[in-house]
Amino acid sequence: MIRNITAMLNSGLSVQFLKYGFTGVFTLVVYLATSFTLSHYTSLSFIMAANLAFALALVINYVLNRVWTYDTQRTHGVTMKRYALLVFVGYCLQMTLIYYIPLLTPLSEQAAIFLFACAWPLCSFFIMKYSIFETR
Repeated sequence: MIRNITAMLNSGLSVQFLKYGFTGVFTLVVYLATSFTLSHYTSLSFIMAANLAFALALVINYVLNRVWTYDTQRTHGVTMKRYALLVFVGYCLQMTLIYYIPLLTPLSEQAAIFLFACAWPLCSFFIMKYSIFETR
């Protein structure tokens, strides 16, 4: 097991995962700052501001992951469609878990959101790596 972990660290996977994490945190900051700015300093409603901020954050996240985290040579036509599908699947999975976990377990909606927030980044990292951007 130690040998497998050492091989993973030496393969560059850990550096790529750190880049992925940094990209995610940066995207979150962009989303929060944009939604706050638009909702407080323009005439936009909070819902409209949040939607515009989400769209901007989504584009930034895609570009940073494509260019910096995974450094892929695949065309945008392929990667963008797969990335959009991943975002949609992630959204649907999150909404499903938020609905069903409280119904089927003693856990709350907030616990379901927390579980998803912990598990999804790891899942999406590997989906992006091996399916969307196909880096080895």
